[in-house]
Formats: sequence, structure tokens, C-alpha cells
Amino acid sequence: MSLTLILQIAALVGFLGVLYALRPIYDYRLHGEEVQIVLLKRFPILRIPISDINDIAVVSAWGFPFGFGALRFGNRITKWAVLISRKHALFTRVVITPVEPHAFLADVKLKMRHSSQIAISREH
Repeated sequence: MSLTLILQIAALVGFLGVLYALRPIYDYRLHGEEVQIVLLKRFPILRIPISDINDIAVVSAWGFPFGFGALRFGNRITKWAVLISRKHALFTRVVITPVEPHAFLADVKLKMRHSSQIAISREH
């Protein structure tokens, strides 16, 4: 084996180790009227109010070009990620990798529908 190949394998193993180590450091949750990215499953480091979400979708974690203006909080190797498009923010797109992306998406969409129904009922 060449030295270059050994170094590439070591770099890949190191990268995968770092990703695995990040899993308990930060996570995602739907808490009250906001999506939170939390440190050590306890301290919110980013809060996205439900009212500030323009769109939310499950996307390919590796094939989607997130581009400039996107925050990526991927703490696991997965096929799917959740892309949150915000209405008002410096970083309008936030990419997260919850354990169950489709279930997380369904929960957030349900909360968005519920919040919009409450807003409509308050107007009338």
C-alpha cells in the first residue's frame, strides 16, 4: 500500500470518527413554537420560530447544492436531511440531519398548520 492511500484512509476514518463524536454534542428538537438546535441535548444554540419557516422539506443529504447562505448542522452520516427555508434571517437555509427526517418533517408541518389556524382564528 502506498503512503498516500494510507493517509487517505486515515483521513476518512478520522472524519467518520469526528462525525460520530458530534452526535451527542448537538441535536434537534421541536420545542413549543420553534425548531431548536441544541447543544448537549439541553442548551439551544439556534432557534427557528415556526412562524419564520417559509418551507421545510426532506432532501438528499449529499446531492443537494445548499450553496452560500446555508447553515449545515449535520451530525450523522445519513441519506436524508431536512432543509428549512426561513423567511427572515441572515442564513435563510438551515440543513439538519435528525434521526428520523420524515417524522421530524411531519411534526414540524403539523405544528405549522396548527399555528396558522390559530393565527387565522385570532384575525376573525
